[in-house]
Amino acid sequence: MWRKIAAIILRNRLYILAIIALITLFFGYFLVTEIEVDNRYGIILPKDHPVQIDYQKFKKQFGEDGSTMVVVVSSKKLYEPHNFKKLKVLGDKILALPGVLHVISEANLFYLTKDTNSLKKQFVSHRIFFDTTFKEKSIKTIRHLVRGNPFYDKILYNQQAEVSLLLIGLDEHFIKDKNNARVVAKIESLAREYEKSLGPMRFTGLPHFRYTMTERIMKEMYLFLTLSLVISVALIYYFYRSIRMMFICGVIVGISIVWALGMAAFLGYPITPMMAVVPPLLVIIGVPNIIYIITRYYQEYQQSLNKTKSIYKTLRYIGPVTFLMNLTTAIGFITFTSSERLAEFGIISSINVMVVFILSLILVGIILSYFGPPKEKHLAFLSKNTSQKFIDVLLHIVQKKRWTVYFITLALILSGVWGMSLISVTGNVTGDILKGDPIAQDFAFMEKNFGGTIPFEILVNYGSRSGVFNKTLMAQVEEAQTVLAEDSLFSKSLSYVNLLKFLNMSLHDNDSSFYRIPNKRELLILKDYMDNFNFNGVNNSRISIKDLVDTTSKNIRIRAQMKDLGSYIVAHKVDSLKLKIDRLFNPDQEKIEAYFVEFEKGNALYFDSLLENTSLANDFISKISKGNPELMQELEVNPDKIYGYRNSKQSLPILKEIVQKQRINVTFTGISVVVSEGTKYLVTNLLQTLVFTVLLIAIIIFILFRSFSVNVATMIPNIVPLIITAGLMGFLQIPLKPSTLIIFGIAIGITVNDAILLLAKLKTEIKLFPNLSRSELLIKALEDSGLGMAYTSIVLFFGFILFTLSQFGGTQALGLLISITILTGMFTNLILLPSLLLSFQKSWEKQQITGSEVDVL
Repeated sequence: MWRKIAAIILRNRLYILAIIALITLFFGYFLVTEIEVDNRYGIILPKDHPVQIDYQKFKKQFGEDGSTMVVVVSSKKLYEPHNFKKLKVLGDKILALPGVLHVISEANLFYLTKDTNSLKKQFVSHRIFFDTTFKEKSIKTIRHLVRGNPFYDKILYNQQAEVSLLLIGLDEHFIKDKNNARVVAKIESLAREYEKSLGPMRFTGLPHFRYTMTERIMKEMYLFLTLSLVISVALIYYFYRSIRMMFICGVIVGISIVWALGMAAFLGYPITPMMAVVPPLLVIIGVPNIIYIITRYYQEYQQSLNKTKSIYKTLRYIGPVTFLMNLTTAIGFITFTSSERLAEFGIISSINVMVVFILSLILVGIILSYFGPPKEKHLAFLSKNTSQKFIDVLLHIVQKKRWTVYFITLALILSGVWGMSLISVTGNVTGDILKGDPIAQDFAFMEKNFGGTIPFEILVNYGSRSGVFNKTLMAQVEEAQTVLAEDSLFSKSLSYVNLLKFLNMSLHDNDSSFYRIPNKRELLILKDYMDNFNFNGVNNSRISIKDLVDTTSKNIRIRAQMKDLGSYIVAHKVDSLKLKIDRLFNPDQEKIEAYFVEFEKGNALYFDSLLENTSLANDFISKISKGNPELMQELEVNPDKIYGYRNSKQSLPILKEIVQKQRINVTFTGISVVVSEGTKYLVTNLLQTLVFTVLLIAIIIFILFRSFSVNVATMIPNIVPLIITAGLMGFLQIPLKPSTLIIFGIAIGITVNDAILLLAKLKTEIKLFPNLSRSELLIKALEDSGLGMAYTSIVLFFGFILFTLSQFGGTQALGLLISITILTGMFTNLILLPSLLLSFQKSWEKQQITGSEVDVL
């Protein structure tokens, strides 16, 4: 088969080049016109995951929970007239920007008073600050109106820390467009202009975080792409001393990058932090293909001195080997199917690893056919003294020091296992941001002074309760907020109860002592005021009960922010809160359900026990009367008549329905919960993926070599580097999270290539020299392949180590850990693999791996 492929490539050079050019133009068009960038959260979990379903329902009811950008200013001198005016001007300028829905700060707040000029009971809203001359209200009066309102405390300011906030609501759909998202940068730039008056500013909130990350992603993609190209080309020149080889390398990786990014755009896959790694990754993986092919070409030419024959033999013999090597690398990527974004990364990476292989095989052969034959200086590297010394050292260790090799390997494995026991598992929104990064510092500042930064939402479905103004329900919501307030992991929470307290205070001439849940009389009065007043004009539409209660689905929203913690800490906290808050809203539910079970068994006395619950009794009266007002009134006036239904057949199904609906369901959601659950889901699935990848590679090697002992000898040297790397993660306190866990699947797919190269060479030698012993042929294969294995590993090492320059902790870890794995894998495949094969000599000499099995591809 490979003879035909080699012949087709050399006989149809111009046609093939034309096809490649057309495909490059096709993907280039999509790259330029369709590529998008995405750094959203909540897309790790599959659509049918319960947490994802809850989150999507929440967004449908209340909108996005992460669309507020926060500007943090110092309030030390804020209430000086000049500075307060500056804050107002800044807010107005930001509000005028496209995509900005509202700006809330201490300089643009409202307060409410009763309308004494109208017969209707209604509120009138007044701006606290509107007169820039301060004649209407002094700065002292303004401060009293703002800071004297408990509603805004720890929401807009922290008086003890002397910090004030501008809360900027952005249109989520508007800023999804990469060009529109620049409004975030405009807001930051505009705010910076006022730092002389208002002091140094900090910027947080998910819109700012996403935009900054998106900008960094693109910058890093271009940076690492450039650096990986420069390093790879420089190493190729160092190895081969040939400008033409540098040219070949540049052309192939350039085309492959256009194809990869164009393919992503064509399929509608956006650039994510993970996808941004693909272009430099293709350079790093693609260059070894070129090195393998060119090295084999030079070796063939050195023997035959015939350029065309050498190219033909190179394509014929190196094709199946490099195909298998790239296939195992692609397997390391294609098994990433745990989530939508990870699957996109896996699909693009795996397909384009094979694309780079095809382009390398075709274009190296075609371009070499147009060049002249190599000169003596190009072949000099094949006989360098340093190269020969390196091979001699390897042979000495493999033949004479095998037990030392095994002892060192065992010691490294034990150390790795010890280090693995020290690994912690985490995963949070800012987990890949370095600790000293300004973004991380700003998040930490907000957490210290306001309790949290990542949206955390509680939805309370009040079901059959009489409504949100039910006194018991309001008290329960307030108590739930108290539970959050007593926990240092959360910011001050906000619910419709806070809004009712605010309105009750307004009803009593803004006396802060009335910032409490309205009593029954106050509620009756407030209902009239609320019916006759449009809250949409207050605080730029942000003081609305609709934002906190969805009467259609009967859901109450308690909104808060949580500290950006590891996923398992968040999950543990959610589990403990569920128990507390469920008991809070359903204090008698266990007892009611136990009573119903007894009633269902036929014990009629438990009917009386069930109806002792007022809420349940009211629902039963409503159901049993079937809308008959006379019967309903009769049962309400004379409760004893209700007990006449003890033995009624219709009582059981009615009570069953009521008991089921009696429970108030509490749902925890928000980005903090989604990211936490997404990380847990991803870690579990990536561990399964890693096991599957190792097994799949082992099966492929077994099918190709048909030898159990060879299979074991091949897999051990490629699993040992993973154990050592995992141990280093523990010792270096690098946590296990999605961005570090994907490393292992990628790494084994790359490191096993060295083993395949050596074994493929061994199989060729067995076919050519069937009368020699396997040990002699193994030594000969190591002599011929050792240098190529070392060269490609060095290129891969320097390629991946570049990622340690990243501003993302996950990308840094990927670069460091894969580099260590590749370097360790180079030595295990050059030393441990041949040592094991020699030790297993008797076993695999009995097994036939010649004939058709050599040409299995």
